Amino acid sequence: MNTLSRCILLATLGIGGLQSAYAVTDPFGTAGDFNKFILGNVTHSGGDSEGPVAIAGDADLTNYGIADRTPSASVGLVVGGSLTQNGGQTFAGDVYVGGTVNSISTILNGSLHNPSTPIDFAGEASYLQTLSDYWFSLPATGSVNLQSWGGLELTGTDPDLNVFTLTEAQWQGTKQVNLSVPASASVIINVPSSSDTIPGNRGWFGSMFNNNSTNAADWQKVVWNFPALTSFSIQNIGWKGALFAPQASFQYANGNVEGHLIVKE
Repeated sequence: MNTLSRCILLATLGIGGLQSAYAVTDPFGTAGDFNKFILGNVTHSGGDSEGPVAIAGDADLTNYGIADRTPSASVGLVVGGSLTQNGGQTFAGDVYVGGTVNSISTILNGSLHNPSTPIDFAGEASYLQTLSDYWFSLPATGSVNLQSWGGLELTGTDPDLNVFTLTEAQWQGTKQVNLSVPASASVIINVPSSSDTIPGNRGWFGSMFNNNSTNAADWQKVVWNFPALTSFSIQNIGWKGALFAPQASFQYANGNVEGHLIVKE
C-alpha cells in the first residue's frame, strides 16, 4: 500500500458498495497508478509528467514527456480516444490507444497497443466522483484559521487522518498554505469552490508548507478534494499534494502538480 493510502483508506472503506478489490490497495483505484488521470479530452503543449498518464478521451500532445521519472513503469500512456502526438516521448512503459493513432512520438522502453485500452474509464469516473463526494461529507477534525494577510493555517493532531473543510471565503482569501499535522498522518482538505484561478483575484499565491517544508515528498499523503470544481487553473507555482477534482477543466501555465492530478479535462 502506498503512502497516500495508509490512513485515507480508513475513510474510504465507509463507502459501502464501493469496496471494490482495488479500493483496498489504493483509495483512488486505478487512477492511483497514474501521475495524471484525465476523464475527458486533453490538448497540451510542452512540459512533462514524471509518471504515467491516462486520458479517457482524445489526446493532442505536443513536445510533452511522459513517465520520465518512473523507469520501471509497465504502462506509460493510456488514451481511450484518438492520439495525436508530436514531439516529446514516452520514456517508460507501453502505450495503449483505444481509437485512431494519428501520429505518435518515440516509445523508448515499451510497445504500442492499438486498438486497446486496459481501463474502464466510465467506471472509474463514477467511482472517483462518488469517492470525492463521500470524502467531502466527512466531519472536519482539524482547525482552520485564515490570517488577515492571506496565510491559511491548517492544524491537526490526529496521527492517522486529519480532515479539514474550508469555507468559500477562506479558500478565496488564501495566499499561502501552512499545514501542521503529525508526520505519520494522512490529510483530506475539502474545498467547496466551483471555479478558481491561481493567481487571479488572489493577487499572489505563495508557497505551500507542510510542517515548514515545501518538499513534494512531504505532501504525498495530502489530498485537496474539490468535488464541485468545474474550472481550475494555476500559473507559475508548484502545486503540492494530490489535486482531486473529477468535474474540473484544468489548465496550467509554467507550473506543475507535484502529486496525483485527477481532473475531468
